[in-house]
Amino acid sequence: MSTRRSALCLLSTFGLALSVSACTTGSANRDAGLGRTDAATGELDANLFDAGPAELDASLPDAGFDAGYDAGRVIEAVCPPSAIVPTGCMAALDEGEASLCNGADDDCDGTIDEGCPCTAGQVQRCFDGPPGRRGIGACTDGTQTCTEFGWGACVGGISPRPEVCDDLDNDCNGCTDEVEGCVPAGSCPGPGDPRVTPARPFGAYTLDGRLFYDGADAIGWQWEVEGTPCDRMFQAIPGSTATSANGQLSYRVRNATSQTATLDTTLSGDYRVTMTVRRSGGAEDFVCTWIVPVRGPGLRVELCWDQTGPTARGATVDLDLHLGRHGVTPEWFDDEDCYYANCDTEFRFGTGPSWGYANTPAAMCFLPPGTLFGTCYNPRLDIDNIATTSSYVPENINVDNPRDGDRFRVMVNYFGGSRETRPLVNIYCGGELTSTFGAAPDVVPGFVSSASGSSGLMWRVADVTTRVDASGATIGCEVDALRPDGEPTGFVTTTGDTSF
Repeated sequence: MSTRRSALCLLSTFGLALSVSACTTGSANRDAGLGRTDAATGELDANLFDAGPAELDASLPDAGFDAGYDAGRVIEAVCPPSAIVPTGCMAALDEGEASLCNGADDDCDGTIDEGCPCTAGQVQRCFDGPPGRRGIGACTDGTQTCTEFGWGACVGGISPRPEVCDDLDNDCNGCTDEVEGCVPAGSCPGPGDPRVTPARPFGAYTLDGRLFYDGADAIGWQWEVEGTPCDRMFQAIPGSTATSANGQLSYRVRNATSQTATLDTTLSGDYRVTMTVRRSGGAEDFVCTWIVPVRGPGLRVELCWDQTGPTARGATVDLDLHLGRHGVTPEWFDDEDCYYANCDTEFRFGTGPSWGYANTPAAMCFLPPGTLFGTCYNPRLDIDNIATTSSYVPENINVDNPRDGDRFRVMVNYFGGSRETRPLVNIYCGGELTSTFGAAPDVVPGFVSSASGSSGLMWRVADVTTRVDASGATIGCEVDALRPDGEPTGFVTTTGDTSF
């Protein structure tokens, strides 16, 4: 275990909420499938990555490594050694010292970009598998967030898994279905598959099982979806009952036990979809897992917290998300501050803040049934979570069409309640998660206020500068976390100070 991970594990014993993977060896930080197969049991050898990268290089050539993925049944005629993509595993090293800061686990030790510099709250794409297999077959990048201790675990992607007969390169070695007797009953999609199209927030996205399995022996279907950072927070709350099918999250799967289901989403992000087909005659289930990218344009800022929804049992905390624009917003709670009072899509009847952006089509936002509005305001607050008890609801503010170089400031106000809560802010630019603030172990301490409304506790989160190309598409953001007195970590919180 690296020195950095040892420090993290020590901290976790004092009550800091850390990812379990930070306190385990490399093999536990991966999806099932990263290991050799035991010839007697057919199960993966959990000690493979514990041995360390030096032993990997010395005793495990790529061909042997891949035989493990294929349960020792690789068909050489389908996958000759010359066709296998090298794992790319390097000798033991500190990736920061070696200037290999690329979102990959270059030494295959179970940690990614250890020792690499990063700014707390920064998010980058990452791959939790051998670096040579990145972007091959089913393998898809996830994301990792920088904390004050360095880069955290890589979550949300798809790592190499044991090869199965499904018309997909599951182990990401460059060969497909190289297992004995394979005649695929269906066809699973990988990255770039034209059957998987991008989605937009507030749209109904069809999950059509017939595109991937059309066998007459299908006797049952099940769709499961994993959401984005706020949804993972909600599901991790002790006692949470939220699932992708019960309508308590920011997304929902309708008709989850039918051949054709519908995915409704409110937020941007990568949604991991798993389709399971039960088959007659004792045949094994046919299972596919892939990523559906949900991409909202422009700048989208979302806020969620843990003292809300069903588990709060009525004692909910009401936080409010604010977005101001530099040079336009004079102070918080002004007419030029976008928040619930003047920016809410559902209840606003005026024009909202005058930031000079054109409205966009109604399909881009949440418009309640019976509303008379035909377009989406910019900026706007799509959903306001006011002490919600039936579901877990993130607030989100959107600017669909910012201009290049426009600067914004994000703020969270503790409006009402009496419990300490953990706020989490995610910033998306052009649909990509750019920054996350308030994630463990960098939680905002003591976030509770004895005051209320605009005189309550205020967390000034970050400044955001949008980058827009010549076509008007937002291609990224520069995000500067606001820290006390120029410190590299910490949070700027005040009470009753409405200055911008």
